[in-house]
Amino acid sequence: MKMTEVDIDTPEGRERAAAEFARTDWWDPLRDFWIEAGFSIGRGFDRIGDGVKKAVRWLRPPPPPPAPEPEFFGPPVPKH
Repeated sequence: MKMTEVDIDTPEGRERAAAEFARTDWWDPLRDFWIEAGFSIGRGFDRIGDGVKKAVRWLRPPPPPPAPEPEFFGPPVPKH
């Protein structure tokens, strides 16, 4: 099937290109492949992101220990 040239910079051209693309038959066999490839790439980036998060957590210095609680000796004494 021969595709005609359209100007996709205009709304009418984009609509025409989308309609013509939808009529083509060559997309059907490739659709599942591209969908699966997209999910695989997405999962790969998720794994990379998880690895980066773990590395950042591992490289980050530990939080400082909590400050000791002040000792409580009773209510404040009023000054005269």
